[in-house]
Amino acid sequence: MNLLFIEDEARFYDWIAESLRTHQCTRAATLEEASEILASRKFDAVFVDLMMPKYTPEHVVATAKAIADGMPVIVLTGGAMRSDIATMCDGFMFKDSLHPQDVERIIASFVHETRHRMDHESPFLQTAKLFAAYGGLEPQT
Repeated sequence: MNLLFIEDEARFYDWIAESLRTHQCTRAATLEEASEILASRKFDAVFVDLMMPKYTPEHVVATAKAIADGMPVIVLTGGAMRSDIATMCDGFMFKDSLHPQDVERIIASFVHETRHRMDHESPFLQTAKLFAAYGGLEPQT
């Protein structure tokens, strides 16, 4: 798979890229850099860090969705996931759920499931299934 990570933390990206060595991983450190990359390349999925410097979570997700031009956008978060943000993206994952021994399986499975949902289900059903499957969403205060 060809994956784009919009991630400001180089150490996290280096770790995930090393864990996913059988896939093509690209990093954009900013939303602006991601926009430049996405202007000329397509990806199987775009992963975006929810907490980017200078931007609100809403801006991060809305911008990622706009520049991804139909590619699945999966939010990576190290904290609680707000339900309003969950409905804006195509999927979300908690960074601390990614363990070195199974990160490749988790990412590949998640991208596949997300693309299937995007192709075959209504946005309402997609969101309902995300809540059921990955539940326990806590409101961010």
